[in-house]
Amino acid sequence: MPVVLGRCNKDSQNLFGEALMKRMGHEATGTPGSWPNGAAALRRFLHERLGPRGAGVAIADGSGMSRNNRVPARLLVDLLVAMHQDPTLGPVYRESLSVAGHDGTLRKRFGRTMTAQVYGKSGYINRVCTLSGYLVFEATDETPSRTIAFSLLFNEFKPPVYLHTIKQVQDQIVQLLDRVAAPRNAVQMGG
Repeated sequence: MPVVLGRCNKDSQNLFGEALMKRMGHEATGTPGSWPNGAAALRRFLHERLGPRGAGVAIADGSGMSRNNRVPARLLVDLLVAMHQDPTLGPVYRESLSVAGHDGTLRKRFGRTMTAQVYGKSGYINRVCTLSGYLVFEATDETPSRTIAFSLLFNEFKPPVYLHTIKQVQDQIVQLLDRVAAPRNAVQMGG
C-alpha cells in the first residue's frame, strides 16, 4: 500500500488514484469496484475519522480531476491532523507525500530557505490549483518537534491571474507560515 499511496500522492499518478478508489469500493462491498461504492467507502472512512462532517463531501472520482468533487479546505486540514495523530497510518501517509525540494510534484518548490520541511500534495485542473500538507519542524535543543497542517485551495482564477502566479502565492503563504511558526520565533513570542 505505501507504494500505491506514493504513486497517488508523491507522483500524482491519477490512474493509481482512480484504481485505488474502485478497489476501496470492492473491499467495502464485495462487489465490483465502482465510482459510487468507492465514494461511499471513502465517505465512511472520513466519517470514522472526522465524525458527521466527514460524510458530507462530494466525491466523483479517485483522482481529483472531476469538477464535481467538493471538499472544503477545513475538512482537509482536519483529515491531515487526524492522519498525523494516527500512530499506524500517520507515518505511512506522510511518507507518501511529495517532499519539497526533493521529490515528486514539489521537488522544485520552496527551495532551501525554510526552517520546516514541507510534505504535501499539489493538484491542478483548469482554474483550480491546490496545495495541502504539513510543515514539519524538527526538534531542537530548546523546542520539541512540531507539525502544522495546511490546505490552500484556489478556485475560479482566470487571466490575468495564471497558474504560476497562484503557485507563487501558495509558496509565499507556506513560507510565511514557516517564518511565523519556526521554533526560534515561537520561543521569542512566548518569552
